[in-house]
Amino acid sequence: MNSPLKELGKLFLSGKIGAIMGEEKRRCMICGKAMAIKGAICDPCQERIHREARGQQADVRGQAEKELKKHGVNPEPGTKQK
Repeated sequence: MNSPLKELGKLFLSGKIGAIMGEEKRRCMICGKAMAIKGAICDPCQERIHREARGQQADVRGQAEKELKKHGVNPEPGTKQK
């Protein structure tokens, strides 16, 4: 007779417990790779999207500062992002 601990170990190694605990392997909506994700997007894709969004935000800030300077308004010093 197998002990409950051995049965639990077999279930864990087979991946059945992972699905119960929220570690189900699903496909990322961005890259399509099958991996254990909690949401709809895997961590690498999520970080890439955040980096891209921050870059666009920095571009918009730079364009706004150019327009202000063009119209003779100097932006306050110390408000620039790195």
